[in-house]
Amino acid sequence: MKSSKLTLRWKIFLILSVFIVLMLGVVWFFQLFLLDYFYSETKEREIKDKAELIASKIDSPDLDILLERIAHYEDITVIIIDGDGYRLHEAEARFSTIWALSPSSLAERYTMAIKNDGVFFETRPYDGLEGSLEGVKLPDSTAILTYIKIVHNQEGQRLGIIMDSTVTPISTTANTMLIQLLAVTGGMVLIAVIVVLVLSRQIEKPMGALIISAKELAAGKSDVVFDAQGYKEIDELSSALNSVSKEISRVEHLRRELISNVSHDLRTPLTLIKGYGEMMRDLPSESTAENIQILIDETERLANLVNDMLDLSKMQEGGTKLNLAKYDINASVSKIIDRHSRLLERQGYTIECEVDGEAFVYADEVKISQVIYNLLSNAVNYSGEDKTIIVKSYPKGDNIRLEVIDHGVGIDVDVLSHIWDRYYKSDKVHRRAEVGTGLGLSIVKSVISMHPGGVYGVESSVGHGSKFYIELPRLLTK
Repeated sequence: MKSSKLTLRWKIFLILSVFIVLMLGVVWFFQLFLLDYFYSETKEREIKDKAELIASKIDSPDLDILLERIAHYEDITVIIIDGDGYRLHEAEARFSTIWALSPSSLAERYTMAIKNDGVFFETRPYDGLEGSLEGVKLPDSTAILTYIKIVHNQEGQRLGIIMDSTVTPISTTANTMLIQLLAVTGGMVLIAVIVVLVLSRQIEKPMGALIISAKELAAGKSDVVFDAQGYKEIDELSSALNSVSKEISRVEHLRRELISNVSHDLRTPLTLIKGYGEMMRDLPSESTAENIQILIDETERLANLVNDMLDLSKMQEGGTKLNLAKYDINASVSKIIDRHSRLLERQGYTIECEVDGEAFVYADEVKISQVIYNLLSNAVNYSGEDKTIIVKSYPKGDNIRLEVIDHGVGIDVDVLSHIWDRYYKSDKVHRRAEVGTGLGLSIVKSVISMHPGGVYGVESSVGHGSKFYIELPRLLTK
C-alpha cells in the first residue's frame, strides 16, 4: 500500500509556510488595528520628552533657538508663560490651537497644572473651529494634544511650559504601507517557494543516495558503501551506516564460516557413526567392544558440539545464570588434568601441571571447569610438534591466575583481538579439533565475563606459542 505520508520537501514547505503566515499575520494585525494607537502613543511620549528638555534648558540663553527648532522639526507649538498667563517665550508650529488664546485662557491651563502636581495633559477631538492657520481644514478625526508642565527658573520664578500639537489620521501613510505590505507578502511567498526548492534539494539529494544504498543493503548486498555527504548529520549518518554495513558483512562472513565449520565438525562423526554402524550390520564379527566404543566416542563428540553451541548461545543472550559458591580452584584443575591426561598421553601429548596448595575462589565451579577444559582443548589443537602443555596456577595480587601455555605456532598480532569472537578462526583452513568443538574461546570469554571481577586474556606471538590465562578474585579464607 502506498504511503500517505508527506515527503520531506512538502514538510519543509508547510513548516516554512506556517511560519511566514504567522509572521505576516502579526504584521497585518499591527498594520490594521494598532498603527493609530502606536502613532498616538509615540506623539504623546515625544511631547513629554521635549517638555523635559525645555525644562532642563529653561535658563539657557539659547532657549528661543531650541523652541524654534522644536516647533519647526517636531510640529509642536511651545509657549512659556508666567502665573498670570503672559508669554515669556514662544514658537509656533505649522498648526496650533493655543496660539491665539488670551492670557486669561493660558492662565486657566496654568492653574490646572498647579492643581495637578505641576503636570497637566489632555487629549480632545478637533471641533473644526480651532486653529491659527487660516484656510486649513483638518480631518474630523484629528486629536488635539496639550501638555503643561510647571518649572522653576534660577530666580525661583514659577513658569508654565505649554506644548500643543495635533495627531491627524495617517490614512495616506497607512495606505502606502498597506501596498508595501502586500508587495512584501507576495515577495516572501515567492522567496519561501525558492528556499523550499533549494533547501529540499540540498537535503533530499544525500538522503536519496542513502536510501538507495540502504535498499541495496536490505536486499542482501553486504559490501554497500554509504558515501552521501551534505552536512554534519548526513555525514554522521553515513558513517554510522557504513559501520553497520561492515558489521553485517563481518557477521555474514562469520555465518558462512559457521556453516562451513559446523558442517565439517558434524560430517566427520556422522560419517564414522554411519560407517561403523553399517560395518557392524553387514559383518557381525565386527561388533567388537572397540568398535562400539568408537561409536560411543563419536556420538559423545557430536553431542558435545551441539551442547557447546547451545551453551554459548544461552550465555551470550543472558539466558544462563551462575551458581556461585566457594571452592578450591586448584583442586578442580588437578581433577580435570587427571581425567584427561591418560587420553592425551596416548596421543603423544605431555601436560605439565604447576598447581600447588589451595586457592579458594567464589565462582561457578561447573562453568569454570568448562573454561579450563576449553583452554586445554585449544592448547591441544595448536600445541605444534612439541605437544607439550603447561598449566599454572598462582596468586597475582588479589586474584588467582590460571595459565595454559603451549609451544605452538603462536598467533599473529593482527588477529589477537578477534580470537575471542564467536566462530572466529585464525587460519582459513579448518581443522577438526581432537578434543574440543572449535567454540572453546568464545565460551571462555562468555563465562569469565559473567563472573564479577573475572579477567581473561592471551599473550602470544608468531613462532613462540601462546599463553592463555584467566583470573578470578581470591578468597583469603576457606
